[in-house]
Amino acid sequence: MAFSRQTVKVEGLKEIKEALEEFSKATSGNILKRAVGTAGATFAEHAISLAPKDEGVLKKEIKVSRPKIITPGKAAFAQAMRETGDKAEAAAAARAANRSAGGDGRSAVAHVGPSKQAGQGILQEFGTAHHKAQPFMRPTWDAYDQKLVEVIRDELLVEINKAKQRAERKAARLAAKVAAGN
Repeated sequence: MAFSRQTVKVEGLKEIKEALEEFSKATSGNILKRAVGTAGATFAEHAISLAPKDEGVLKKEIKVSRPKIITPGKAAFAQAMRETGDKAEAAAAARAANRSAGGDGRSAVAHVGPSKQAGQGILQEFGTAHHKAQPFMRPTWDAYDQKLVEVIRDELLVEINKAKQRAERKAARLAAKVAAGN
């Protein structure tokens, strides 16, 4: 049984994209990372509930990685490195991808699954010649793939509203400081 990476792409959320564009890159990136982290935690909770009970540390070691921002250039760099192994070619591919994206295409990524300390995670998921499979990650994906899209969308809206409120409070403090100084 081969392992494949699964991806869900959320499209058609024009209002959310426009709202994110109102913020700086750093703020919009933080909003994306918080939403993806929350969705990852939801996914991890379900995976933990399905993980087989054993004497090891599998349930304790299902973790959500720290979300990070991926640009088209980073993705192109990684792909080129896998294909050619040449840093100069990979850097050129990254520059070309970023130029062609024109600032679009930023995404947040978090990995969810057993940490390296829980080495038996893959063995439990897929089984061995002497141990039948006890899948816990794939059933979680099957149960949550579309729900994660909803969680991310909802969390993006919540985080966008929080960021707007923070910006308004900051503007009010600045206006009060300016008024007090005059």
